[in-house]
Parts: sequence; structure tokens; C-alpha cells
Amino acid sequence: LSTGGQRSEENWKIARSKLIWLWNWGTSSEVGMGVFRKISRAGYEKDILEALVVAARKSLFIRKWKVSNNLPAQQVVLAIYLSQNPTDHHLSAKEIEQVILSTALNHYDNATNGNRTRGSLRKASDIIRSFSPSFPSSKPFARLSALITATHNMSTYKLTLQHGVPFKPVNIRVSPDPILLIEKILAQNPGSYAQVQDLLGIASNLVSSGLVPLSPHSNHDTSPLDNSMTPEQEDSLRSRTEQRVLSLAVEAALAEDDFETAYSYVVNWLSPSTSNYMNNGTSPSSSVSCNNDPNIPWRAALLAGKHKSPHTQPLRRLEQRMDLLSSALQLAPAPVL
Repeated sequence: LSTGGQRSEENWKIARSKLIWLWNWGTSSEVGMGVFRKISRAGYEKDILEALVVAARKSLFIRKWKVSNNLPAQQVVLAIYLSQNPTDHHLSAKEIEQVILSTALNHYDNATNGNRTRGSLRKASDIIRSFSPSFPSSKPFARLSALITATHNMSTYKLTLQHGVPFKPVNIRVSPDPILLIEKILAQNPGSYAQVQDLLGIASNLVSSGLVPLSPHSNHDTSPLDNSMTPEQEDSLRSRTEQRVLSLAVEAALAEDDFETAYSYVVNWLSPSTSNYMNNGTSPSSSVSCNNDPNIPWRAALLAGKHKSPHTQPLRRLEQRMDLLSSALQLAPAPVL
């Protein structure tokens, strides 16, 4: 049904009725009696709903090329499964939400291109955009939308994984720490450290997707649909992640001998007066556990302060390096001083 040609809303309703008839022979029995009786009614309805969601996405695609407000399959989903007075479909609101999200996520995982206007990622994006108004308070919908946005923005950069394997969207989901992909972007795209606002936006959306671990040693949940972070934890994680990305940008700038940009990032975003790294709920013990992590503000300030350019260093450069070393001392936790 979902792979055939376009159907009207009435044709979709008739098709669904025939499928239900094949399950219970048209009786009101809650127990299947037809040729599909061995399938649970809930499982049966989920398969029908998934077909409608896929067909709704195709209707949305065609509407972009033909001026029409008719989205038959989507209207059937709204009328039967998401209306104020739904028909008896044996599915809870949570189950309906899960089917729609899982269908979109399946398209996401099969995408070979991170551009949201192409291929399977476009399908995932269309599904989320079509049905998110029906779930305005859904955190999983918001998380998957954030993941798609982050993926799309990452696709504008060159990104190759180990052994020349091209980046695919699913690599974000299987990564134990997706922020490491930003480190690869900085390494593989000369001058990309100057696009720090764009990289911070990607990092923020990755945090919103629920895929960034609370700590380097925490268990990694590879699904944006199930995440138990509290708003406070998410805010704290976003702050720490921004500090990590800025520190990575400092290192990338130094690697390309752009001391002025590195200095600007440390002074304006990572200095003791502007950084909230030590006041974001991170305990001294957890700070010590990250001492070997180069992607933290005090170490970035230290590296910038130690940087020696092969070019002539004027007096101002020496003063700047002194400022950076001072910031490193103020940012560093006591055990590493």
C-alpha cells in the first residue's frame, strides 16, 4: 500500500477497513478470527500506521512540486489515530508516537548523506515536520529534530572516518561521544575553527538530541527517543560541551598558527571572568578525572600560552601569552596546579 501510487483519503480508509476485516472477519471480537489472526491487533495496527506514515511522507514530497493541500495518508492518520475522538485502533498515544518516531529514525539510520534535503534524511525530516504539530510537548520529537539539524549542519563540512570511510548520519548515533566528530571536522577542514558559532550550534543540537554522554565514562544511550536527562543536567552538559568545542577550536587555531584567534577565544569565552566551567556543578573529583582530557578550558589556555610562533614575536605577543598562562592557572583545579 505504501509503495504503490497515490491514494485518496477515502481509498486509504477502505484499504484499512479491508485489512481489519481480514483480521477479525468483520466481527466485533477482540480476538482475531481471520487469516491474519495470529498477528496481535496492536502489532497489526502498528504495521498499518507505519504504512500510512510512509505514504504521508510521499504525499508531502509530491505536494512540493504540485500545488495541493491534499495529504490523504496524513489525513487518515490524523482522523483515525490522532483525532480527539479516535476510532478503536487498539493503540495508546505513546505507541502511536513511537511508531511515527521509529519510522523516521529508520530512515535516518539508512541515510548515506547528511543533507536534510536529500535521500533518506529528507524522508526522516519530512515525517518529523508533518507530525510534530500533533505532539507539541514531545521530547523525543524535539530530540530527533535536533539530531537532524545537527546532522544537516555537519554535512556542510568534509568528514571522513577511519580508513577513508565516508561519514554517514548513523555514525553519530553509534559514536560513544559525538563531540569527537567535531574534533575530526576541525582537523579535516582547514580554517573551520573560525566557524566556531556554527560548531557551537552543532554541539548544542547534539546535546539536545540526548546522544552526548553526561560524562566520558557514563553509559551511552544510542537512541534519541529514550533519554532521562533532567533539564538541569542538560543545561550543565550543554555548558561543558560548549567549553569543549571552544577548547578544540583553540587547539585547531594554534595548529594553523593563528594565535590571535586562539587568544580571542580564550579571553572572550574561556577566561575565568567569562567561563562557568568551574561553577557549572562539576565537583572537584570529577574535574580531576578529566585532567587528561585536552578539551577543557585550562588546558586550552595553557597550550595557547605556551605557543611559539615561527614568526617574529613582538612584545604584545609575549604579553598575550602571559595573560593566557595566568588564565590557565586560574582555571585549573588545585590538583593539577
